[in-house]
Amino acid sequence: VLFRSSIYLARGDELTAHSLYSGMEQIGKRIGHGRLEHVGRAGRAEIWLGRGDLPHAERLLEGTPDFFRATGMKEPLWRALKLQGDIRLAQGNIRLAMSSYLEAVEISAQVDVVQQAALCRDIAERLLTVREHTSAGFTIHDFQPRVSDLNRSRTRAGYAIELLRRAALFNADSPEIQFLLGTALEAFGNYNEALASYRRALLLQPEWADVEVRIAELLLRQEEDL
Repeated sequence: VLFRSSIYLARGDELTAHSLYSGMEQIGKRIGHGRLEHVGRAGRAEIWLGRGDLPHAERLLEGTPDFFRATGMKEPLWRALKLQGDIRLAQGNIRLAMSSYLEAVEISAQVDVVQQAALCRDIAERLLTVREHTSAGFTIHDFQPRVSDLNRSRTRAGYAIELLRRAALFNADSPEIQFLLGTALEAFGNYNEALASYRRALLLQPEWADVEVRIAELLLRQEEDL
């Protein structure tokens, strides 16, 4: 059922996926199967997060990481912590999000170091792209940048750099990781290191147009700053 739910969710069929996850949760409650119940709750939380209903997603996930932590279930624990981090990031709680993310990274390493590298990459990509909701339902990117917003973006980029460097330890030949690392370094203001990462990405994947554009734009910006 979990596999089928994931397939439906990946296909964008949220209604079917939600129905299956809800069924897992109810069956788990009825037969006293904690893992089944909490996996179902986490699946529903992920769907509500995707819909932008952060309070609902947060309520559904409440208690799930603690359950998996107490029962020593490492794989569902790191997945629940990753989801908790995604919710907190969308709420704008960067430091709380990183608390969840870093615990997820540490736990995933105990399961599979390759999976840990993929997780680091995924979290870093979210840090660089996910928008944060305000109480009015807008995002911080809908307004003119303020100093506080720029500082938050820099903080997110700093965390992304740390995670991507971890990921690169196990995926040295990944052009995607090098590109993301360049993006994070550029956002952080480390232009020379960003260029080096972009060039490594281009070396690993020649004629990658997006990377060529970023290199050209960054070189032009450096010339203008002289």
